[in-house]
Amino acid sequence: MHRFKEYRDRLSLSQSQLKDLLNERLNRNYDRHTISRWENGKQPIPAEVATELELLINRDPRETTVISFANQKGGVGKTTSALNIAFALTRLNFRVLLIDADPQASATSALVGSDIVSLYRNKKTLDAALLKDEPITDIILPKDYELSDGRTLPFSLISSHIDLAEVDVRREPGTEGLLREAIAKI
Repeated sequence: MHRFKEYRDRLSLSQSQLKDLLNERLNRNYDRHTISRWENGKQPIPAEVATELELLINRDPRETTVISFANQKGGVGKTTSALNIAFALTRLNFRVLLIDADPQASATSALVGSDIVSLYRNKKTLDAALLKDEPITDIILPKDYELSDGRTLPFSLISSHIDLAEVDVRREPGTEGLLREAIAKI
């Protein structure tokens, strides 16, 4: 098996997906035929492509970056920005966990629609982890979670529910750190 095919298999990507990923990351315009020629050894793999593949495969799985979209004012694009950034990072082959920490659950509603009711009943929402002692790892909807309409989530999600507003109401010492403590376990 040629090394390029081995890389593609390790990344679990189709030729088309790997082509798109490389084009986005390297700001190039490789076509599917070029990818195929690299894969079957008919054309040498450019050094920048080989380097990028090594970076994708060997990146530290524990390396985590937290991006927070926060503003007290409503209607400023927090949810829209978070969803778009999550999708964009996923397309660049980053593992993404989107945490909907808004009691309005707009991101959750946009992604799972009416499934939010069953998620709440099954204790699969953020309030269950923060207020009802459910393990946070048990409430994560995994990448490729199948939605009722047949679509799948392209990234992992921790969904929200209106009961999360109770965290804001509590004025006990330490409630401001509940989310930080919970996600430290992931």
